[in-house]
Amino acid sequence: MRDDYLVKPVLKAMQVLDCICSSDQALSLQHVSVEVGLPKTTVFRYLRTLVQSGLLSYDPERDVYGVGLKIITWGRSNARLRNLRDVCIPHMRALRERFGETVNLGVLDGAEIVYIEIAESQHALRMQARVGGRDPAYTTAIGKAILSQMGEDERLRHIPPKLRARTGRTLRSLAQLALELDRARTQGFAEDNGENEEGSVCVGVPIVDPTGAPLAGMSISAPSARLDAGRKAQFASTLRRVAGEIGNAIDAPRPKMMTQLRRQA
Repeated sequence: MRDDYLVKPVLKAMQVLDCICSSDQALSLQHVSVEVGLPKTTVFRYLRTLVQSGLLSYDPERDVYGVGLKIITWGRSNARLRNLRDVCIPHMRALRERFGETVNLGVLDGAEIVYIEIAESQHALRMQARVGGRDPAYTTAIGKAILSQMGEDERLRHIPPKLRARTGRTLRSLAQLALELDRARTQGFAEDNGENEEGSVCVGVPIVDPTGAPLAGMSISAPSARLDAGRKAQFASTLRRVAGEIGNAIDAPRPKMMTQLRRQA
């Protein structure tokens, strides 16, 4: 259908975005160029613009493009993560009601965790995380839980070469962090003992997709004054059970987006 008000460059950029978002894996510039039928130089400009806007992400190690955290936060394009959030919310609310503490859901973006859902404690004294907020993966229980499910080479892509302190308890040694990640993998949960925020304690577990790959992490956080060893053990065992239930419930349909674009561009 003819529409004189169409902005063709925007339409073509959306075509590139659709190509990335409709794929089950990150794609190279060459792949996208062939898929959308546009010159590599044109596709490259669109990709870099979409990365700068946060709609796409770029992995320089593999030279590939994937879905950006802005889209994930909006919850409009990545069907697997949208489904994950829908599955997790009732569990998060139940955990908050049971323990009276804040429950967090986060995903890994580069070297950072991005919080995509939070069920906040009703206590006046609670943690400061917010939906859309970011923290270094190596300082958080969610981040360490996710990293613990990766091989060494993959981990290193999500850990900066120099670990900067957020608090006086932040791990500063890569060797020490590696030992903690190995321990988290063995025990099935990770801990943040005041490493990301002064006076806070957090217990986190990985949520894996049907292939066994870490998709996200869930944690319960509380001020250290409200969390003794016994209660921490309760958090860990309950979170592990809930994460297993969530993993079994996850369905990952292929996203269907803007199929008209290729015909209109």
